[in-house]
Amino acid sequence: MARNSSLTVITDAVFDLSARPSPNAEENYLLLARTVAEAQLLGLHVDSTSWAIPEWEKDYRRMLWWSLRIHDSWRVNILPGLRLDTHLSQGLRF
Repeated sequence: MARNSSLTVITDAVFDLSARPSPNAEENYLLLARTVAEAQLLGLHVDSTSWAIPEWEKDYRRMLWWSLRIHDSWRVNILPGLRLDTHLSQGLRF
């Protein structure tokens, strides 16, 4: 139960990063960094194909992780030099 509610927090952050433009790019960067850290604590960066969780959750976890990777790539265009990619590149390699 707690695992799914934590995935909801990550989802809310991804929606917040996606849904509205922010005049403060650095604020969005901090939100992205916090979200990536929480996602890593939940193991979203780890291949979960052999885990004993439902298939929909495996797919959902993978989708959330790649959403964060995409946001990180977009942020590089706005704030060069502030890239989380060194941390994001560890983990899933599909």
